[in-house]
Amino acid sequence: MVDSNNERLLILDDWVITRSTSTANPPMEEAAIADFESQIGHQLPKDYRSFLLEYNGVHIYQLITDLGGNG
Repeated sequence: MVDSNNERLLILDDWVITRSTSTANPPMEEAAIADFESQIGHQLPKDYRSFLLEYNGVHIYQLITDLGGNG
């Protein structure tokens, strides 16, 4: 879940719960995706194309604070 400060709770491998911030990249243009697909000679999977058209990846920043865990 992301709050109004772009913070999200993460559960790490050792079950430590922590917060981090992230920002989504601007959506990719349909033409850029089509150009890339043309260059590689294949179409991207529909779900990945949808992801690129909505988010085009995210930047996850450093962890903000440790909220608890095993010691």
